[in-house]
Amino acid sequence: FGRDHLPGFVAYAYDWRQDVLASSAQFCAFLNELPAANIQIVAHSMGGFVTWGCLTSDEAVAQRVRKVVFAGTPFKGGPNSFKSLMLGSPTGLNGKLLSREAVFTFGSTWQLLSRESDFFVDAAGAPVALNAYDPMQWVDGKWGVFTGNTTLADVALLRQRIAGHDAMHARLKEPPLATPEVLAVIGRGHPTVSGVRVTDKGFDFSNPPTADGDGSVLLTSAEPPVPFTRLDTTTEHVQLLNDPDVQ
Repeated sequence: FGRDHLPGFVAYAYDWRQDVLASSAQFCAFLNELPAANIQIVAHSMGGFVTWGCLTSDEAVAQRVRKVVFAGTPFKGGPNSFKSLMLGSPTGLNGKLLSREAVFTFGSTWQLLSRESDFFVDAAGAPVALNAYDPMQWVDGKWGVFTGNTTLADVALLRQRIAGHDAMHARLKEPPLATPEVLAVIGRGHPTVSGVRVTDKGFDFSNPPTADGDGSVLLTSAEPPVPFTRLDTTTEHVQLLNDPDVQ
């Protein structure tokens, strides 16, 4: 669609596993090489984080970005990736690519988590006070990779990942260095995981609480923290940019 309908369209891909702010710096370098004085960006999901990180760090680039579409970007994060950190996320028959040991090392996994550790609930839906951003909660609670023998290297990496989470969400509170026109594509009508249920036996991932969203990003998380034009759609998260009305 971009090739056929958007003059000057250029696709950009990034390493979705690495720290998003590192991806943002690379994206800024890419945009700096573009000759266009008027740049328009269409960013899907975590691509919105990559875009935001660039617009809040490089004023020269930000001044050239006139319009941005954020499609399904979780500006307040969400609890979805917590399950992957606990159990991993098999891809077809490949149980290792996204094993919990691998996912634990991905900076982006942590940055997609909710801004605050307010997503734990009991069987009745009442809040449970657990701090997902306290390293000792992971070690003492034997969460994720810490169910086995804990090493100092694991704890050091955990601290790095939590620091990366905090840095990303602090950046998401900063305004862009210039003010582009913003369109937010917001999906709704799909039950979306809104928390992690805690029981006497641990976490119940088979019966999570849900709220409205696009199936991956909560409706309450998809609004950018700047003035924007809103486009609601009932299309599921992965297909947002394939919706003819969105296009």
